[in-house]
Amino acid sequence: EGDEALPSGQLLSSLNETAKAMGAGLSGANDGDVPVASFEDVNVLSPRGRFRIDLYMNHLKLISASGEFKVQYKHLVRMFVLPKSNAPQTLVAISLDSPIRKGQTFYQHVLVNFPNDEQVDLEMAMADDVLQGLAAKGNKIERSLSGEIMEVFCKALRGVSGCKLTRPGSFKSARDQGSCVRCSYRADEGYLFPLERAFFYVQKPPILISFDDVAGVEFKRSDAVGSGTFDLEVRLTNDTSFQFRSIARAEYNNFFEFVSAKDITIDNLAEVKATAGGGGRARTTKGVALDEEDFEDDDEDDDDSEEEDEDFDLGKEAKKMKKRQREEEEEDDDD
Repeated sequence: EGDEALPSGQLLSSLNETAKAMGAGLSGANDGDVPVASFEDVNVLSPRGRFRIDLYMNHLKLISASGEFKVQYKHLVRMFVLPKSNAPQTLVAISLDSPIRKGQTFYQHVLVNFPNDEQVDLEMAMADDVLQGLAAKGNKIERSLSGEIMEVFCKALRGVSGCKLTRPGSFKSARDQGSCVRCSYRADEGYLFPLERAFFYVQKPPILISFDDVAGVEFKRSDAVGSGTFDLEVRLTNDTSFQFRSIARAEYNNFFEFVSAKDITIDNLAEVKATAGGGGRARTTKGVALDEEDFEDDDEDDDDSEEEDEDFDLGKEAKKMKKRQREEEEEDDDD
């Protein structure tokens, strides 16, 4: 299924020789024509394949034997760290406001699968004044990074691009205390992550549903007698709906509590309360729109807490990235 662990030592942990050859150690020498970090033989689930991921100053590249994708940082909306329950890998989802294309397939989210047991060291290959310039713009940039390959990748990409990062929040599975539950969408099995501001389903296809776009949810009994599962239908304000099937019955009360606490309308509330034993803090109306301050990121903290950047709004994030890009282009024109 493509979930095998990567062999150790596949990260190109230092580009010092390349940087020296290009003169990147000198002030202003790094002009974006060489990568500042590179990750070799990375298992990407969407679009599927083994890629080298090169991070440049203004864009990233995913390079494989069959071709490459180039993604400008202005099109990065947000990164999501999605640890799968009882699995030796962690997914990193990179959400885009302009999808990449392979043939007739468009990819709104790039899913990168990292092994949990690989430790790496990375030295960002950029001049001191370039690094200081990124820090002055508010990027949380570090020259030297060490730790799990997933963490190093996220910090490197966040540092050079300014893209925000979201990790799982308060939801814990009733079965294994993980951050997601197994389920199926259409004919494929995957994982549903109830985040603080959205549902994120992975993997075919990845689906990100902001709670602001949810009109209501309905808890449905599985069609199979004695299956021990239930279905969750999520209905959007634009009349689109998504049905996530075969969620373990043990998660029923857990999901009821979570959805109720998020002020999401439960369409069949009376039935659900009866099935759940009347517990929970049921809400019958959706919460009010969140103010701008609810989406301020937590990058002012220096300790990379597990709660960093939890809150987000996809529309606002995309607008902020585009506004920032316009301002940078105007500064370049002034120079």
